[in-house]
Amino acid sequence: MADNKSSSSSNNRAETESVIYICQSGTCRSKGSDAALVEIEELASSLRELDDSAAVCEVKSTGCLGYCRQGPAVSATVATKKKRNKHDSGGHSGGNYRRLTKIYTRVDTLERSAAIVEEATGGKLPPLNRLPGKRQFRLSQIRATKRREFLVSTCQWNKAMSNCIAAAAALETNDTNCSNADIDQVRREMKSILVKAGYPRASPLHLMIPSPASAFDSGDSSVARGEQGLFRKMPTAPIEGYVLWTLDRVRVASPHSATFSFHTEDVKRGTPHPRGRGKLPKPITWHVTMLGEVGSNMEGPLPWVERDYTPVSTALDWERGRCDILIKVYSDGHLTSWLKQRTSKMTALSSEQLIRQDLIRGHGGSASEAVLPPKTAMKVWLSRPIPTLSVPSLALAASNDNDDIGSPGSILLLLAGTGIVALPQILAHREPIRMLGISTPRRNHLSCPIDLIHSCREDDILMLPEIKEYCVQGLRPQHPKFCGLRNYTLLPSSRGSNNSSNTDPLPVTSPPPPFKNFFENEGNDADARINIKKCYDAAGLLQDVSNASINISQRLDENILFEAIGKLIEPFRVVVSGPDAYNIAARKHLVDDCGVDPTQVTILSA
Repeated sequence: MADNKSSSSSNNRAETESVIYICQSGTCRSKGSDAALVEIEELASSLRELDDSAAVCEVKSTGCLGYCRQGPAVSATVATKKKRNKHDSGGHSGGNYRRLTKIYTRVDTLERSAAIVEEATGGKLPPLNRLPGKRQFRLSQIRATKRREFLVSTCQWNKAMSNCIAAAAALETNDTNCSNADIDQVRREMKSILVKAGYPRASPLHLMIPSPASAFDSGDSSVARGEQGLFRKMPTAPIEGYVLWTLDRVRVASPHSATFSFHTEDVKRGTPHPRGRGKLPKPITWHVTMLGEVGSNMEGPLPWVERDYTPVSTALDWERGRCDILIKVYSDGHLTSWLKQRTSKMTALSSEQLIRQDLIRGHGGSASEAVLPPKTAMKVWLSRPIPTLSVPSLALAASNDNDDIGSPGSILLLLAGTGIVALPQILAHREPIRMLGISTPRRNHLSCPIDLIHSCREDDILMLPEIKEYCVQGLRPQHPKFCGLRNYTLLPSSRGSNNSSNTDPLPVTSPPPPFKNFFENEGNDADARINIKKCYDAAGLLQDVSNASINISQRLDENILFEAIGKLIEPFRVVVSGPDAYNIAARKHLVDDCGVDPTQVTILSA
């Protein structure tokens, strides 16, 4: 009888349990979400000891929540006694309780973390200002340390140096709560980072700024241009974690985007799947960091900016020294503007050559007739491969819960804009030997149905010929092994062209797309441009593909998702990748409208 009562009590407690998810995407981790995780875990544990009336609160890490620009981001799911609406399918609701989710952004202080714990549990923590001053200061330094650890682990040296400068300034202005040893430790870290960044002779004293915050974070351009003359040029020494790649060609993919093809023979480039000496390759998807040599910038003292990109070429291509990266060029993007400017002549030449090459192929010609790219070589720094998703779970590779997540019964991909670049790497795990050059256990193969809903602007439809081929593969009888895509839905939006990385309304004079001229009936090669436009005509390409559909001017909504989820086989996984606004809307539709458990959703920032 006692056991039954205990079981009943346990069930009631489980129903009223609150769950706090801390985003562990790369962007949020670079802003200190690791520290937010530690803080919230400690505060939730303390509250359970102090307040018996507080609801049980579980703290977990999760993938991107879609609020990268406002990170660190936290999601709190709280059980409340409210009637479920007609759409609730029971995915994350139980009994008479409905779980309501609230998103918190810019969780960058201890007070902010405490407020989240109190709201999620209904309890009350003691005033934080009662903590000794030294303890409060130490807690505030946790964030900088955790953020710096992540930046160093991913070889983002410029951002790591900016973090060090801010930490040193904070220590110097709080001399009553820190010691000389603390300042010396930060200086040692700065020296270590400078050596790894290719400046072994530089001294941290060149960068010690006696201000309470980093000039690079606060936007003080005078500091960035002041004593940083030593770092105005790229280093001559090697940059740890990076090798130089040669840009071979630029292939225009749309008025906004182009594929940049690189090659290298440097064996230090690493591999997406380390193996050998008894170590088996770990199946993952991956990305790289590119350095844009923009000179003085607000992100740090070093003369470059760092951006992550997911190659559309395979891991086997990488190991053979080749890499293709599909990049959307933004008018206000530091790296992409630099890249476009540096490659403008090369783009014009190689794009005209490749237009003719596409036409030759379309008429049964030989690709060998294409002209070689220009002789002028451009060098670009690319990092070693960095894990993105674990396979077959498709959960974040950085998550500690991957071992508990099995293979999905089916997968739904919600990809928007350049988020489509996640597709080739995921599908490559259907054939790891041919596409990845590695042998993995059969249980790690993605041999389950995969559906794709693809949202994009009608003037920026990317990878359509490749997607068509994936659809054709999905129609072939492959039982019990699936290939390609089972279903594909294209949602092209007729929204005007906003050549900007922000989501604000279109300005009155929006800058033209960077590759607009290649898709206009102008110039000597007008016929070639008209024909290349036809190559990207969605209706024409997909008209004979029975598992592909197009919904013109239709945006992703709960009705489309209800239908798509109804076709999935449990347990399923949903992967979302696109701009922040898209990720936020997609997650809301999935979790709030369709009742999908948040743990079944992986979100990547495109």
